[in-house]
Amino acid sequence: MNPTQLKFSAEQFRMTKLQLYNWGTFSGVHSIPISPRGFLIVGPSGTGKSTLLDAISALIVPPRFIDFNAAAREEGGRGDRTLVSYIRGLW
Repeated sequence: MNPTQLKFSAEQFRMTKLQLYNWGTFSGVHSIPISPRGFLIVGPSGTGKSTLLDAISALIVPPRFIDFNAAAREEGGRGDRTLVSYIRGLW
């Protein structure tokens, strides 16, 4: 199917934009558009890719199942981020 022919059900919710305000290492307001056809987050180490994924998780995953900074643990990192540390803007 051609991506321009995609039709979405009116009964579904779709995230079309992620807005961050002082989330983790992102200070100020940041608005990231999300295509209904999908998106890819790329960039060098330390640019905030995992922070963006954690922001999306905070929105769509029930609090008891959120596993912030899981990517850091897989690479031998600490993985010590919490909702409180993101709201406070700690590294």
